[in-house]
Amino acid sequence: MPKKSDPLLLIIPILLTGIGLLFIYSAGGSKFFLRQSIWFLISLFLLIIIARLLPRFLFVTAPPFYIGAIFLLIFTLLFAPTSPRRWLSLGVLSLQGSELAKIATILMIGRYLSTCKRKGLIEIGTVFLFALIPAFLVFAQPNLGSSVIFLIFPFVILLWDGVPLLTLLLILSPLLSLIFSFSLYIWVPYIAFLSLYLLWRKEMIAFLTAVTSNSIVGLLTPLLWHGLKEYQRQRIIGFLAPWIDPKGVGWQMIQSRIAFGSGRLIGKGIFAGTQKKLAFLPAPHTDFIVSVVGEAIGFVGIFLLLTLYLLLSLRILFLARECRSRFASLVVIGIFGLLTYHWFVNIGVAIGILPVTGIPLPFVSYGGSSLLSFFIGIGILISISRYRYER
Repeated sequence: MPKKSDPLLLIIPILLTGIGLLFIYSAGGSKFFLRQSIWFLISLFLLIIIARLLPRFLFVTAPPFYIGAIFLLIFTLLFAPTSPRRWLSLGVLSLQGSELAKIATILMIGRYLSTCKRKGLIEIGTVFLFALIPAFLVFAQPNLGSSVIFLIFPFVILLWDGVPLLTLLLILSPLLSLIFSFSLYIWVPYIAFLSLYLLWRKEMIAFLTAVTSNSIVGLLTPLLWHGLKEYQRQRIIGFLAPWIDPKGVGWQMIQSRIAFGSGRLIGKGIFAGTQKKLAFLPAPHTDFIVSVVGEAIGFVGIFLLLTLYLLLSLRILFLARECRSRFASLVVIGIFGLLTYHWFVNIGVAIGILPVTGIPLPFVSYGGSSLLSFFIGIGILISISRYRYER
């Protein structure tokens, strides 16, 4: 029998969307506000339908949903009208297939792991293969920021399913080395910490494997650097040293910090921010909308926003613990990882502790595909919440 779902799973996303619509209107004007409002109505309609589905239906339809998402990514690469090839035109609206692929991949991984009786290297490798296929297609668009996300939630799902943290760290350590090696000040302490940790654990084989693989990746970084797109190199430079070129690659990062900090305690007012009003901050209604919030309603507004995100993430985490179905629990924790990574990284970019990635703030940033995918995710959570005590 279905139980009463957690009302906060619906209330918080709607509150966040309302905040988003307000600041999209403030920062982007009526055109973007109307488009986002249309996407909100579409997303809410889909949420209502999905929330009434049985978790068993989600289990059965996970493979076709995943395959459909992969074909959508391929179709986008081949037939998208402009470069970068990320969007398909739907008249006045555009659809970004990578956002739907995130939810589809979570469902597919959850289904696969829930049928596995063991979690060896083959099973772990298969999970990452499910994630690498869409990650590669998204990277080819090109969209580096979104492609990395496909390697984050499999890590969270596997850790939740009982795979030892050390095993996952060893698998992912070359990727981390690749990311950190763009700065010796980060890469050298990372290698030192990893080596000391493995020596302390007396894991000699793991120590030799990790040091060798990470060193090779670190040495290959110059080749990778030349293989990156120009905008990707500029983003890394802008993160590591934005003040070197404050009117070029560092402009967006610097203006975001100024906007974020200038609001102080209670802000300048929703329609009074100078960074947004005088167009110092480019495209403020998209990935940097949290800076607009900080400038408009200050620390109080940012604290409210963070409280809503933390509360939503915690409610999702509690739901994952309550689920008796392994499939349901894994899907819930995957959505938890996806949502938490999005809001943490977006805010981290806005305050300058992370490089610009182009990742939207869930429910708040302008972007219909992102809003649609997160509302689909919330619909799945509500569906699972209603049947959380069933196996």
